[in-house]
Amino acid sequence: MKKFSECNPVKGYLIMEYFENLRPVHIFENVPVQPLKKALRAKAVLEAMSLKFTPEERNELPGNMLSELFGEILKEHMTKDMFSMLRTSAAEDIKDKVDKVEEVYGKMMDLVWADQLAEELGR
Repeated sequence: MKKFSECNPVKGYLIMEYFENLRPVHIFENVPVQPLKKALRAKAVLEAMSLKFTPEERNELPGNMLSELFGEILKEHMTKDMFSMLRTSAAEDIKDKVDKVEEVYGKMMDLVWADQLAEELGR
């Protein structure tokens, strides 16, 4: 990927905008669409800009982004800790739902499949 420069000023700017007025949002909270519009618009702009990448620039991007980025974070011991934290912080009425999600989590989080989803859908 291109580094932050005068030719590519968007990279650093988006991160600053994204973390402005940051507050943690738990997985069980509903998030209204309005606060997300700015981030979604920025994502759409980046995706539109990516259509102008040369083949050389595309080759610099990792092909397995999800498994590379989240593979380390979402290892088994980390996810066990995440579900344990959810159980302690979640309201009593959703704790049984946390158990159900934990049961199917491994099947849901197939990062290799997610990395190849665009090719799969494009067939």
